[in-house]
Amino acid sequence: MNRKRIGHDWEFGFNEPVVVLFSDKEVAVRRLAGGRWHAFSKNCPHQGADLSQVDIIDGTLKCPWHGLCFDTATGNNLTNECSPMDVFAISVVRGEVFLSEVASEETLVRTYLCRYGWDRRTGRFKSLEDVTYAKGDKCVGRTARGIERLTILNESSHTIPGNETGTITGTYHPEHHHHEDLRLKLTTHLENTFQAQQLDTEILHIEVLIDQQVIVHYIGADQTALGPLCVSTSHQLGISISFCRAEFGNGGIS
Repeated sequence: MNRKRIGHDWEFGFNEPVVVLFSDKEVAVRRLAGGRWHAFSKNCPHQGADLSQVDIIDGTLKCPWHGLCFDTATGNNLTNECSPMDVFAISVVRGEVFLSEVASEETLVRTYLCRYGWDRRTGRFKSLEDVTYAKGDKCVGRTARGIERLTILNESSHTIPGNETGTITGTYHPEHHHHEDLRLKLTTHLENTFQAQQLDTEILHIEVLIDQQVIVHYIGADQTALGPLCVSTSHQLGISISFCRAEFGNGGIS
C-alpha cells in the first residue's frame, strides 16, 4: 500500500487545511479536535471545485459550487449518484503524520452515522458486534459523555478507522432508561438552589444517560459560577453531574 510521510502533527493547525501531493493527486488534509483527521481529494469529482477550504460539519462537507454533500469518512456522495470523492487514510506514529491509500475493506471499520443526546448531536460510531442495524433502529453506544442511546441514521459504511465519535455496544431496550424519578428529584433540588442562591439560571432539560451520568442543559449563569453547585450536588445525591450551557445562534440552540 502506497504511504507517504507528510510532516509532524504540530505542523497541522486545528481545522486549518493543508494540501499535499500524493500519487499525483492533490489531497486536502484536515486535523480536527479530539484526534480526528480527514484526508480527501482537494477537488470535487463533479466539476473540480476546491473543497479544501470547506468546513467539515458532522463528518460531511458541501461543495461550494453545486451543493453536493460528501461523507468525509467514505467519500460517498450523499445528495445524488455522481462519482464519490476520493478519501485517504491518516496515521500518526510518534508524532509523525503519514498519508496512505485506503487499500481495501479489510483496512476499514464498520460504522454507522447516529444521532444522540437531547441536543441532537450526530457522530459516526464503530460497531463491535456482528449485528446489522437499519435506519431508525435504537442502540446503545459509548461516547465521551458516557453510555447512551443512539438512533441509527443510515446503513452501515466501511470507513477509515480513528475518526469515530464512539462505539456501538448493543441493542437498546426500554428498560435501559428508568430515570424519571431521578430527573424529577434533581429538577426540584436545582430549582430550589438557584432560587436560594439568586442565580439567574433556567433549566432547559436534564439528561440522564444509561449509566446515570447526568447532564443539565441550561441557560443563564456562566458554567464556572456553577462549579461549586456541581460538586455539592454530586456528593449530596451520589451521582455524576455536569452542566452544559446552551448557546443561541442563528440556527437555534447549540
